Amino acid sequence: MYKSMMVKHPDEPEQPHRASLDEDETLWLDYNTARALYCLAYSYQDNNRIDEAYETQLKSLDLYETLHRTFGETFEENVAGSYVHLCSSDLRKGRDNTKSIDYAERALDIYRRRVEFQPVKVSPWLLDPLWDYADLLHEEGRKDDVLRVTQEALEIVRKSNQNRKRLADALHSSSGKLRRLEQKETAIVLRTEAVGIYRTLSIKDSSQSSESQPSAPVPVDAVARYTVPDSLMDLANDLLLVDKDADAVVHCQEAVDIFRTNLKKAPDDSDAHLDLARSLSYLCYCTFRIKEYDAAVKLGSESIAIYRQQFHALDKEFKAVENYVSALRRMTISSFYAVGLHAIAASTAVIGDLHMLIVNHKDQVGKTLLQALHDQDFLLGKHG
Repeated sequence: MYKSMMVKHPDEPEQPHRASLDEDETLWLDYNTARALYCLAYSYQDNNRIDEAYETQLKSLDLYETLHRTFGETFEENVAGSYVHLCSSDLRKGRDNTKSIDYAERALDIYRRRVEFQPVKVSPWLLDPLWDYADLLHEEGRKDDVLRVTQEALEIVRKSNQNRKRLADALHSSSGKLRRLEQKETAIVLRTEAVGIYRTLSIKDSSQSSESQPSAPVPVDAVARYTVPDSLMDLANDLLLVDKDADAVVHCQEAVDIFRTNLKKAPDDSDAHLDLARSLSYLCYCTFRIKEYDAAVKLGSESIAIYRQQFHALDKEFKAVENYVSALRRMTISSFYAVGLHAIAASTAVIGDLHMLIVNHKDQVGKTLLQALHDQDFLLGKHG
């Protein structure tokens, strides 16, 4: 009679049918109070009021546990939802890992029992607490347990994502989590698989949207134009972490080539310009890693030229300051090691851009400008 009160984790819990009020007014009050506290905890988190979020979720949990003890399995998923939030990375930061591990294990115990009866519904709910649990175990140095838990998570990823795009998205996300857990080689395998799926979907989307089929519907699993190159850059980053620098250059170069093609198709799109600038900057860094310093300077120069042009064109609408400064920083490092005299001109351009940016972005630019000035003194002495 109370089944309609079960939540859809991690969304806001559903309201019970109004008829329940006539059956048990106390139940109605306690449930809605718990529900309000549960939602308020997430609101506090969204506003970076973490301690208040944690304490509020504890109050919600207390009410849900009381309801669970009284009415049995009806409120079990609500209890699990509170456990999941309490052991999440934001809320557990700076708190006792022992308690967070206990919350994660309790949530997993509930979901693992329920997944046998509702696999389609419950399987996705298992992923968040599994990854949080793996993080906690990693922090405790329990490597064997981490491997076991991540394996369980990956099995769920594959079983619960029949749609190809969703599977690629899940593999891509899982790769990042594994990298954090220092399972870097496995992370590369998953990311490579995700890139392969994205490529297939990108080709499919291109064929569906060709000029010969102007009115063809967009496929449900189509990927955005930046998905493949962005995933290639993430793969390049994964490869750099295991010192496969030459492979990283290959994948990053492919990302640059795709972004160039995207820009040709949409030359008036500022995002397409900024995408290319961002990829060139990262290719500059990858090229620096293989000690091709002069080539890195050339790539970096092209990147910052695009950023500079967009900075002036967009004026106050320019939102890529962090990426711009990162590109300038990479250029500074590459110029420091470059052999050719063009390194001085590149260094001068970097300093000019930093002076331009520091007017309104002092905190983001200050240290990079000081380093650039120091490096230019070195370059002048080196080539003088």
